[in-house]
Amino acid sequence: MLLFAVGALAFTGCKKDDPGSGEPSTTPQALKINATVQSMAGATEAFVAQDVIGLFVKENGNSFTVTGNTQDNLPWTYNGSSWSCPTEVKYPSLGAISLFGYYPYQSAGLTGEGTAMNVSVPEDQSTEEAWKAADLLTAVKLGCVNSASAVELPFKHAMALVNVKITIKNTADASYEEVMAENPQIAFAEVMTEGTMTMATQEITATGDKKSITPKGTLAINQAGDAIEGVSAILVPQQLAAGALTLTLNPGTPGEVVFKNTARTISSGNVYDVEIVLDMTPTEREAIFNVTVKDWATGNVIEGEATYPIFATNLALNGPANCYIVSEAGDYRFPATIQGNGLSANGIEAQIMEPAAAGMLWSLSAQSPIQDIVLREGSIFFSVPEAVDENAVIAAYDADSNILWSWHIWVAPGYEPGASDIVTTLANGQTRTFMARNLGAALTEPTEENKNVDIRKTFGLLYQWGRKDPFTNTAKTEVPAVNGNGQQIYVEGAETPINMPVVMEADKTFATVAEAIAYSIANPYTFLGGNWGAAALTDPAWYPLWGNASVKTIYDPCPAGYRVPDSDDHNWTETPEAHLVGCVDTTKMNYFGAYLFTSPGVSSESAWWPCPGKRNDAHGQTQDLAETWNTTFYLENEAGGSTGTYMYRFEWTKSGTPVHEDGNLYPGQPTGTWQGGPVRCVKE
Repeated sequence: MLLFAVGALAFTGCKKDDPGSGEPSTTPQALKINATVQSMAGATEAFVAQDVIGLFVKENGNSFTVTGNTQDNLPWTYNGSSWSCPTEVKYPSLGAISLFGYYPYQSAGLTGEGTAMNVSVPEDQSTEEAWKAADLLTAVKLGCVNSASAVELPFKHAMALVNVKITIKNTADASYEEVMAENPQIAFAEVMTEGTMTMATQEITATGDKKSITPKGTLAINQAGDAIEGVSAILVPQQLAAGALTLTLNPGTPGEVVFKNTARTISSGNVYDVEIVLDMTPTEREAIFNVTVKDWATGNVIEGEATYPIFATNLALNGPANCYIVSEAGDYRFPATIQGNGLSANGIEAQIMEPAAAGMLWSLSAQSPIQDIVLREGSIFFSVPEAVDENAVIAAYDADSNILWSWHIWVAPGYEPGASDIVTTLANGQTRTFMARNLGAALTEPTEENKNVDIRKTFGLLYQWGRKDPFTNTAKTEVPAVNGNGQQIYVEGAETPINMPVVMEADKTFATVAEAIAYSIANPYTFLGGNWGAAALTDPAWYPLWGNASVKTIYDPCPAGYRVPDSDDHNWTETPEAHLVGCVDTTKMNYFGAYLFTSPGVSSESAWWPCPGKRNDAHGQTQDLAETWNTTFYLENEAGGSTGTYMYRFEWTKSGTPVHEDGNLYPGQPTGTWQGGPVRCVKE
C-alpha cells in the first residue's frame, strides 16, 4: 500500500550551483539519482541492496498527478552502491525536470484523482512486512537541469511513529512483574487509516472510517528492568480523539481498568514517545500519558513534556468542581475538560471541553504562590512551592484565546475541609454540616490578640447568584471598613493591579438566561451591576442555575462534596425573622460577625459567622461594613419569580447597647439577583 502524509520534506531545486546537479550539458544526459534516508529510527533507517523506490518525473513543471506525468511510477533498484532503472530517463534539451519519489515501491494499486493520491496504512502492523509497508518515505527535487551527475534525493519519513512504554511511579507499590501479571494491553482504536495526499504539496487529509490498529511488538520488561516497552504503530497524521490510545489492565475481568489518552494532533515526520506512568497505590490507580515529540529524521526533541509534574496530586480525586482547595505546598492537577462537577442536572447540560491553553486569569498576590501553570493531556498542572494564603482563578482557553471555563484555586495553609466542619442542629431537629469557613477565607475565626485585622481574613470572597466565579471583598486591612472598589487583582500576571470591572445595566442587558450565562463565563471577573438576571427572572431556565433546593449544578462555586445551601439549611430558628437573642454568644459579639450557637438553646457550642457586607448592585462596590449598620447576604441556591433569589441575612444596627440586642437573622430572605454576597458551603 502506498502511504503518504504531511511531510517536512526538502523542496530544494536542482540548480546550477546545486552540488547534486553538476554542470549543465548541451547533450541530453540520462538521469542518475542517489537516494538516501534521513532517519533516526523506524522500519527503514537506510536503503539496502534490492530496495526499490518509485519515481515520478515531470518536465517543465512540478504539478504532479497520479497519472499523466512525463514518467509515472518508475521502479529504481538499489544494488548496494548505486541506483538503476530498466527505463532510461533523459533530461530534455531545454528546460528542467522535477522528481517525486516514494518508498516502498508498489508496482500496482496506486489510485487517486488528479493531483490527489489515495493513501493508507495497514490495520495490522504486527508483521515485519506490514511494518515495512507502513513506513512511507518520500523525497522531492524541483527544477533539475541537464547533468551527468546524480541527483541527490534525501528521503524522509512521511508518517507519524508512536512508541509506547509503561513505567511505574513507585515500584514499592507494585513491581513490573506484578504489572505484567495483570496482562497489560495497548490498543490503538478510533484511528483513521486512510487519506488523500496532494502530491505537489505533500499535504494529507485523513479520511474514511475510524478503525483499530494492531501495533508492532509485544509488551515486555526491558533489559534494564525499569520499564515495560515494545509496542509501536505508524499512523496517518491526524487529530487523535480522546481514547484513541488506551492501556488496559486485567482485560475482560471484573478488575479491568482502562486508561485513555486525551485528544491531540500527530504530524508527519514526527516520533511520539509515549510513556504511560502508572500510579499503582492500593487506594488509587491512575495513569499519566507523558509524551515527548521528536523529529523522525534527526532525533531532535521538538516538544518535551517531561518538565511538568508527572505525579501531581489530583485535586479532583473526590470529584471535579469549580473550586479546588490547596492546603500545603506541592504539585497539583485537575481536569480541564470538565465543566464544574461535570454532571447534567435540572436541564443544564454539562459539556466536554477541548481547551488549547491554560493560564492564570487573576490572583490577589503580585507574586502568587500558584506557579508553572500548564495544560497537558486534558489536565491543568500547577505548582505551589510555598503554601501562603491566596485566592486566584485559572482559566482554560480555546485556540482563539477565548475563555472556555475558569476555576477558583483557594490556597489555605493547614485548612482541611471535613476535619473541621461545623455540625448544626436546626429548629426541627435535623442536622446540617457546614464548612468551617466562608469560601475563600484565610482564617476560620479571628484571634483575640489581633481581632480587628483577623476579622477581615475570615470574610472570604463574594459571589453573584447563579455564577461560579468569585469577586473580591473589601480592600481594607482593618475594621471598620468603608465602602470601596474591593481588593484589587493582578490580571494574567500583570505587575499593576486593577479594580474588578463592573458592567451596569445601561451598558449591557441580557434577553435570556443563556445570554447572561455565556457572558458570565467569558467574563468571569466582571461584576454585573443592576441587571444580572433582571430581564430573565420569569424564565424557568433561571431557577435551577444553582440547583434551586435540589441538586448541585455545574455553576455551583463550592468544592467537591459541598454545595450552596438552601433556605432550610439555615433554619436555626422557627420564626422567619429571628432576634439574635438566644442565637448568638453575646460575650463574643462584634459588629462584623457573631458566634452562632450550633444548636437551639445550647450555649456551650458556637461557630464564627462573619458579616463581610456585600457588593451593591447599584455600583458594584463593597458596602455595609460600617460600625453603625451592617447587612450581609449569605447566598442560598433558590430562586423564583419576581422576588429574585434567596439568602441568609445578618442585619443589626448600633441603636442599642449592646449592639446584638438590635440584630436579626433572616433565613430564606428574598433579594435581588444582582447583589454580591458570601457563601458558606454545606455538605451534600
